Amino acid sequence: MDLRFLLALQEFRNGAGACLSEFFSKMTYLGDLGVAIVIMAVIYWSVEKELGAFLFMGWGANRIVNGAKMAKDTFKGVGWSAGVLTGWFLERRFVKFSTDVPLGRKLARAAAGLVGHFAVYLILGDLIKGWFPGTAGVILANFVELFFIVFLFPWFFSLAEKKEQTVQRRPA
Repeated sequence: MDLRFLLALQEFRNGAGACLSEFFSKMTYLGDLGVAIVIMAVIYWSVEKELGAFLFMGWGANRIVNGAKMAKDTFKGVGWSAGVLTGWFLERRFVKFSTDVPLGRKLARAAAGLVGHFAVYLILGDLIKGWFPGTAGVILANFVELFFIVFLFPWFFSLAEKKEQTVQRRPA
């Protein structure tokens, strides 16, 4: 390769690269595990339930298989996968929610779900890790996080939506 070409690339990186560094830092943030979970949760709650479940299951299995080099990620993957599978079976058996709802309801689900998810993740997750140190805490905290997303929150909003429909049907 011509040295002038390499020097030109280096100059581009030094000059233009500085203005693109903010863009690349934002792209890196979008690849963060927490952001990926939130995106998949919103898809599951509000866009397409089956696609969201598929993304969760594939992602959890990927974390277990590819995380073998990093034990902590493997344990996270075990907790996530167990939470998704347990929640998925219970949701299909008892809740059976649908994403075929008006846009306003989809947005309300997403907003309420995100608030609930962050409460579970930030508060309950840390408490569980404190109560159960080591791998047990990692597995259990990640189980609870995904179990909330896949079963508990859909169950809560299904109960609230059924109650709202019952109130609307009552004659005045």
